[in-house]
Amino acid sequence: MPAKRPSAVEASAEGRAQLSKQYGGLYSKPAMSLKRKGVNVAISPDDRHVVSVSKDSSSSWIKVWNLLDGSEITGIELDNKAKLVRFSLDGRLVIIGCYDRHSYISSKVSIWDWQKNDVKCVTLPSFRKTTEITCDGNMIYTCSRKMEVCQIDLRSLKVSNIRRGPYPNCTPMVVLPDGKAILSGKLGDSSFIFWELSTDKQFTCNAGR
Repeated sequence: MPAKRPSAVEASAEGRAQLSKQYGGLYSKPAMSLKRKGVNVAISPDDRHVVSVSKDSSSSWIKVWNLLDGSEITGIELDNKAKLVRFSLDGRLVIIGCYDRHSYISSKVSIWDWQKNDVKCVTLPSFRKTTEITCDGNMIYTCSRKMEVCQIDLRSLKVSNIRRGPYPNCTPMVVLPDGKAILSGKLGDSSFIFWELSTDKQFTCNAGR
């Protein structure tokens, strides 16, 4: 019989996580209890772990789970500004995007080594919400709601503001794994933009309906 293989996971505002598995066909079952409002989830590159962020009015809880059986492995508690979680390419680090829309404090990124329980924090030169994060080797790339792209060196934690894109109202956004381009959807029509950072060239494609 084919082995059960996880295919997707989602978090709900009611504090539940749903795990979809492949076993001759698709089915879903409750796998993880977040206990608080689910905000974001991500699967590790090796498909063995999932990281979740849930929150209430005062705190955020970032937890790493075993994706195969839904058991909780470890977790940390931060303030309630955490919005986005992603794994590094080797799965060793969890990158956490933090933002407070009610203040004039710059966005932050927390870098959590979940196996050693070590957390480092860097401040971004942006007041906008971080909408996507990706990793390429020792580099982290972040993209804000206003298409402001920043680069973080994991070794030195130095932050560089690369540039701002031409379409600040695009959503959602995807940073390509090597950090060289951004894919984003345009509000109001069925098109998406490929924005190459090194040349600043943009290509618009109509995705149809």
